[in-house]
Amino acid sequence: MGGLATRMPITAATWLIATLAISGFPFLSGFYSKDTIIGLTFEHQDWGLYAITLATAGLTAFYMLRAYIQAFGGKDGGFGGLWGGTYRGEGNPHESPPTITIPLMLLAIPTVVAGYWTGFFTYLKPDAPALDIAKLLTLPDTWIGVVVAFVGLGFAYYLYCRVEPAKLTAFVQGNALLRTLHRILYNRYYIDEFYNLVIVRFIVLGISHIAQAFDTYVIDGVVNGVAFLITGLGGRIRQVETGKVQTYMVGFFGGVAILAVIVFVLVTIVK
Repeated sequence: MGGLATRMPITAATWLIATLAISGFPFLSGFYSKDTIIGLTFEHQDWGLYAITLATAGLTAFYMLRAYIQAFGGKDGGFGGLWGGTYRGEGNPHESPPTITIPLMLLAIPTVVAGYWTGFFTYLKPDAPALDIAKLLTLPDTWIGVVVAFVGLGFAYYLYCRVEPAKLTAFVQGNALLRTLHRILYNRYYIDEFYNLVIVRFIVLGISHIAQAFDTYVIDGVVNGVAFLITGLGGRIRQVETGKVQTYMVGFFGGVAILAVIVFVLVTIVK
């Protein structure tokens, strides 16, 4: 899209506030929560986790500002490209109605000031210590996290506000490693393809075929088999009903004769 800030100023401003907060920009709410987490890994000397949190902080700052610039800014926009610019989308975008913008503005307020509720950690967990802002600001690892966040923000700003998109695309496509990484990221690590191959084709469709076969050959087989049996027996039994008295007399006296033989045999055997 690009350039939407001049067309959707409230949405752009609240998104920018959220971007800076989640990036750990100093004195916004995300600064206190994020750098507290990074500081805890540093204090516990968990260097692997510390490196992961720092890298995550830098990546978060990078991709959040990138998303903002891609949607709301551009190389020829105001404030160095952060506000407006050439619109690259379709249609005629406009600001959202108050039902959307008012909640955005209300949410932007705690995004700025929520970090000053120093008892929030204690509220969540009574035995947790309250946030000590003065101590946090004096710790060197706090500012290391800030520097990493600024590196991510600066890198995103340089790539998407100061470099022509065509040049950036040509550079990435001209490097085999970057081209491969871009393809993997662009296709979301091929998770959708893996899902379609393994889950949809083998599991979902496989189970559906098994269920269809069970329904066709077992359920329908039993129902149709019972119907066929009843129909066949009915076809045979109805031949007994001829409507001729002679036939019925033969059946009657024949049955009496058979019963007499059975009774005679049973009596003889009992004796």
